[in-house]
Amino acid sequence: MNQTKSKYGANKIVINDIKFDSMLEANYYLHLLKEKEQGSIIDFDLKPSFTLQPSFKKNDKKFHPIKYIADFSVFLLSGETLIVDTKGVITPDFKIKQKLFEYTHPDLTLKVLKYVESYGGWIEYDNWLKEKNKRKKEKKKP
Repeated sequence: MNQTKSKYGANKIVINDIKFDSMLEANYYLHLLKEKEQGSIIDFDLKPSFTLQPSFKKNDKKFHPIKYIADFSVFLLSGETLIVDTKGVITPDFKIKQKLFEYTHPDLTLKVLKYVESYGGWIEYDNWLKEKNKRKKEKKKP
């Protein structure tokens, strides 16, 4: 396992000759390998890419497409495909890409996951925020 730093301070890591942007992403990869081995999922792909806005030309200037690269596509036994992104922190750029993804790909489900030991492991980021805020409010009550 080799490690280098990414632009957000996360350690890049190599497992099975695959380079991951963070330890979080690498751990979810290992989780998916177990899920596949146990028959809980059919399969998964790494780094699926989605076009959020195609390239275009205006006034003789070419504009590149806007793309979103998720961490994983997970193929469920039900036939559904989940798009999964693992996040330690949600950035403003990601929020915009998430909205564009939801608009341009209404047929796909995007799950943003975070690993929090105290919440039992993998949890959807939005659910974690709700639970975190709920616990914060409970602590403030006299």
